[in-house]
Amino acid sequence: MQIDGQLYTMGDADSYLHDDLEYHSEHCFQIRSRNEEGYSAWSEMITSMTLSDPWRNEIGAAGTVTWTGSDEAGPIKYATDHSFRGLFFSADDVVKEKTPFIYDFGAAYELDKFEYYPRDSYGSGTVERMNVYSSMDGRHWKLEWNGAEQEVWTYNTDLDVEDNGKAVSLNGVLARYVKLEVVQSRKNYFAAHELPVYKKDGTKPFAVGSTNKNEEVAEGDYTNMKNYLGTSVKDGANFVDQIQKRGGDINMNGVYDVYDYAFTMFKQDGGTKQTGAAAGSVRLAPEKEEVKAGETFRIFVLAEQTENINAFGKVIDYDPENLEFISTEKAEGIASMEDLTVNKIYSDGTAYVNLAFANRGDKPLYHGDGQLAVITMKARTDLRPAEEMELGDVLILGPDQIQ
Repeated sequence: MQIDGQLYTMGDADSYLHDDLEYHSEHCFQIRSRNEEGYSAWSEMITSMTLSDPWRNEIGAAGTVTWTGSDEAGPIKYATDHSFRGLFFSADDVVKEKTPFIYDFGAAYELDKFEYYPRDSYGSGTVERMNVYSSMDGRHWKLEWNGAEQEVWTYNTDLDVEDNGKAVSLNGVLARYVKLEVVQSRKNYFAAHELPVYKKDGTKPFAVGSTNKNEEVAEGDYTNMKNYLGTSVKDGANFVDQIQKRGGDINMNGVYDVYDYAFTMFKQDGGTKQTGAAAGSVRLAPEKEEVKAGETFRIFVLAEQTENINAFGKVIDYDPENLEFISTEKAEGIASMEDLTVNKIYSDGTAYVNLAFANRGDKPLYHGDGQLAVITMKARTDLRPAEEMELGDVLILGPDQIQ
């Protein structure tokens, strides 16, 4: 027998197992027979490919896991070691405590599925219901699989563990983080031989904030951001296809706003070198308690005891029959920030000022007290601004809050 150009003497054997091969590797085979009269001619060459690595799209093992429960009974490393030999086991009451098991893949991925492989004895800790969440930022979560609404997971104890897994489809989900939460298990413990999360085959990781799905946030992402500033689900395909389906609605509120922009803005031009979390408060203060129809008035954006502000903003809903947006103007103290504010009026009779200011790349942070910006509006009827508009606190973001 000749395998990959190397000659093997087989003696009287009528079969041969070529094993311990690399996944997805090509191999060539030829054989010839022998009898008392000598050797036959070599057969035609047969080329064969080994199977692809079943773990090639598994990304849980490549990232980090946060688990605040115990694992003395079975180390957590066994949950993502691509083996069915070791067992992760937590003897805590993970159901009552709602202890989260959180993956951070280090970048965003287009996901395919999550799988749960129970302990081989199917005893304590075997999960029967589980919630699965996704997130782009590790703060805002979407429930992708509601265990309470699904059928209870049952197991055929005659099968091996690797043939008894439970799959949760994550097709189309974009996420950097996945969170597991056990809803029902035997004795309320948590046990698993493997907890793999798979990306879609052929896809690559991309930076959170890159709606073009690049490995790093780039100028094209900034351009795409500017093209769709302030859009929402009410804008249809402009928002859904260009922002939501590209991972741009990071806080999952259905509006492209300053929180989402920050992931693109802070990472431009090599990224900010500034550090610190935003502190203090920023509020909206109308200059008048009452205004008459046809009168313009200002709303001051005021900072109080603030530190490390790299961006700020708020979606301010208003009734377009009663109010008209005129302009925004920034103060000297935030000269380095870009004004990304957009006014949106919809055919359903709703409107908002999507107030947004953010530094691009490495720019000075704002610290202190004072006026940051001014919003000018015009009354279409007699009204009280504080009652007519939602003038609560403004979101403030520092460089440490955007990863």
